[in-house]
Amino acid sequence: MKKALLLPFSLIATIFIACGDDSSNSAGTSCTVKDNDDNSYTLSCPDGTSATIRNGVDGKDGADGAGSLAVISFSNKEPQGFVSPLSVEISDFDLITKEDSVQFHASSNTDTKGLDLWAKKSGVKYVADLYFSSKKESSKLAVTNGDKVTISYKDPNPETEVSEQVIWTNYTASSSGTLTFDKKQYVGDGATMTIVLTDADLTNETSASINLCVGATCSAISLSGAGGVFSAQIKLSTTENKPDGSVLKVANGDRLTAKYSDKSPEQTVQANSVFFTARQGYVQFGQDIWNMMENIYVYVYDEDNLDSVVEVTLTSDVDKNGVKLHIPKVNDLYYGLAKISIEKSPIDTVLQVKDGGVMYVTYYDSSTGVSQSDNSRLNLMNTTYLTFGDSVYYGFKDKAVITLTDYRLGMSPAVVHVWSSSDMTGRDIELYYFGGTLGYNQHGFVEFTSQTPYDGQLKVSNGDKIFVEYTNLRDSTVRDTAIWRE
Repeated sequence: MKKALLLPFSLIATIFIACGDDSSNSAGTSCTVKDNDDNSYTLSCPDGTSATIRNGVDGKDGADGAGSLAVISFSNKEPQGFVSPLSVEISDFDLITKEDSVQFHASSNTDTKGLDLWAKKSGVKYVADLYFSSKKESSKLAVTNGDKVTISYKDPNPETEVSEQVIWTNYTASSSGTLTFDKKQYVGDGATMTIVLTDADLTNETSASINLCVGATCSAISLSGAGGVFSAQIKLSTTENKPDGSVLKVANGDRLTAKYSDKSPEQTVQANSVFFTARQGYVQFGQDIWNMMENIYVYVYDEDNLDSVVEVTLTSDVDKNGVKLHIPKVNDLYYGLAKISIEKSPIDTVLQVKDGGVMYVTYYDSSTGVSQSDNSRLNLMNTTYLTFGDSVYYGFKDKAVITLTDYRLGMSPAVVHVWSSSDMTGRDIELYYFGGTLGYNQHGFVEFTSQTPYDGQLKVSNGDKIFVEYTNLRDSTVRDTAIWRE
């Protein structure tokens, strides 16, 4: 229900003063009052003058906004990051025709004292941009992730302090840090090691701290940088050590571990390397886990080997004798491709493996007399796709095309089961390999009939739903459906 418009006698007099006496109006009528349904009323007089009366939420009546309580609003109630500001808007109808700017106060959990800022008139509001920083600055509010930001404004009429809050979040707060050595191994006294830390949460920092461990002995070192990327170069020496971290004492075979405590998300990130005094050759697979039956990359790094080709031995859980692989040198690195198979291959360079099993590669460095090995796991994709070619089939001349993709299947024919609403028993359909490495893809066809079905046929009636189902080698079942219409 609308509130009744109660205008005091003094206000009525003001209205007639503003609009003129009835006797002076050419139309001979008084000013009209329109309820705007927002606690305001518009007065229009015959002489063309007009005015707005606002009823303040404090219960007082007044002309031109007198007594209305100020309102604080924001362009974004969830401000993020240090780049974009928070737009603060203050509506105070008491002052909008009198002042070009008003003062407000901003504070946060991190900066409880806060700072005073000015909002300038823009249209019917006062507007200001509030910027944020990780450290207190004269014109920026210091904040940390999750801070409550409070905006306060002292309304002179009525004398009331109005305040609103928003939550500030650092949009990089969940960025995981990464830590890397520039090499997986360092060779020779005096080798230079570079450590790089990347963490977008530290965009406004100029340094970061990590722990560097030689074996079980760890010490804190400082990395410098900007924009969330920090690094340090450290000399590895077998004879000297410096407390400033610029030279690190190591011994042959020492394991090097760098650790970084990431605060958001809370975790420990680490990187590993190793130091050798001799020029030891190393071998490794291109990745730790292989998800498909494909070429397996093998690398050998041996600085003092001048041969154009080196030999490595590949073995697996099911092929202990393994195969020999000869890989050529490309620039300073030996690089080659190994072939693998789930089944025993007649080709003596193809390694037999099993899904979920481990593969090993070993390289013997003749200059040091030491063999180095690496291992990798075969974890085939547990993904099977089964589809009809169409969602609707029409008539008895139409054929349903069935397509199956199973990365574990090989080239042996797959069997799927089809049935319909009219023939719940259905029948098995044999598919055939038609492409892909080691028989990933197979397909087949189903014909339709209204009579007793023969091989490759499915009995259907108008509007029947038809089904196809397949169970893979891991007893995982997939299904697809379609509709048959006459």
